[in-house]
Amino acid sequence: MERKKGKRQLFLSFLVLFSALIGLISAEPAMSIGISSLSVLPAYLIATPYLTASYDFTANGYGSDTEPYVDGDLSKYMALSKPEIMGPYQKKFTATLSLPGDFNESAGMHHIMIGAREIVPPSAGGISVMTRVQSPLNVFVLYEGKYIDATLTTQNVNVNEIDDIKVTVVNLGKQFINMLKVKVDIYNASSVKIKELQESELGLESGKEKDFDFELNTTGMLAGDYTATATIDYDESLKDLSRKFIIGQMRVKVIDYTKRLYSGMINKFDIKAANEWNGIISSAYAEVNIYTPQKNLTSRTATENINPLGEAQFTGYIDANGTVPGDYPVKIDLFYEEDKSVERGTVSIVKPSEMFLPGNLWFIAGLAIGIILIILTFINVVLLLKRGKNDKAQEPPKI
Repeated sequence: MERKKGKRQLFLSFLVLFSALIGLISAEPAMSIGISSLSVLPAYLIATPYLTASYDFTANGYGSDTEPYVDGDLSKYMALSKPEIMGPYQKKFTATLSLPGDFNESAGMHHIMIGAREIVPPSAGGISVMTRVQSPLNVFVLYEGKYIDATLTTQNVNVNEIDDIKVTVVNLGKQFINMLKVKVDIYNASSVKIKELQESELGLESGKEKDFDFELNTTGMLAGDYTATATIDYDESLKDLSRKFIIGQMRVKVIDYTKRLYSGMINKFDIKAANEWNGIISSAYAEVNIYTPQKNLTSRTATENINPLGEAQFTGYIDANGTVPGDYPVKIDLFYEEDKSVERGTVSIVKPSEMFLPGNLWFIAGLAIGIILIILTFINVVLLLKRGKNDKAQEPPKI
């Protein structure tokens, strides 16, 4: 009786799985709908009475059909054209923003979401999923009074180069700004001011922006980390910005290396190096010398490229066969761009048995987990075999 019940459950499970597969086969082909603008959308539009702006979009990759839509608190000011077929699974439409003369919305940034969604026909069988995609159009409503937004941009340079610093100021208030002053102070890593740059503008109209370009001559400045701090004075109101930048030098230095090796075997030796130059270092490599009483252990790494102000790892191999355990001096010569840097330190060579000492906790933990998994797997197999024998022994004898 129990065996018949088990067969019945197995048959029902197979039937459910078969039905699901039939549904998936008859489903609408899976597509990935997308939307893109045919022109570059602005970072934001300044809302003004009677403002009109139109942008063309394409929707593609949909299934049966698609339709455009808008969402957001300013969507009532948007109009969408009837989509035109451009090609297989591709339609074009135009989104037009039209603000009235008595436009009066809350100040600040508003987001209009222009999107496209799939249309799934009612007769579609199988499993159908309606998807949608969106592209934002940002509209900024000006504040009452005087209000600015500003950005500060710097760049990483090398010693004796010119650093271009830009401060962009936009008047996001409804009032005219009569006097605009921008001052940029340069501080070193010790927060000591070393240079000052300044420029003035007589006025800035509502909704307009102004770029202030400064050239910082780094001649005589040391390589290192710096901070540019911009102070914007607009009609006796202040706004401060700051941004860090680096003045680099043609130097690659070793910042870490393998400190422990094992005697009687070939060891991997890793070197981590940092590029202090704001440019790519090509074909750098390292030579390693470990001085032991028995012999000098040497290695040369493969060549590596290092990104501007980036880091790279160099790998070599040290043959420690016949080496007595102990602490030995090491010298690492790092060659780059017809120059080199030298790092001196100490390397410990230990017995291979010390790989299993309590200090190597990660190795011990991994080994313990592996052993436990093997034991649990063995126990599970034994229990399954024993259960199979018991089930066979309980079967009624055949007549």
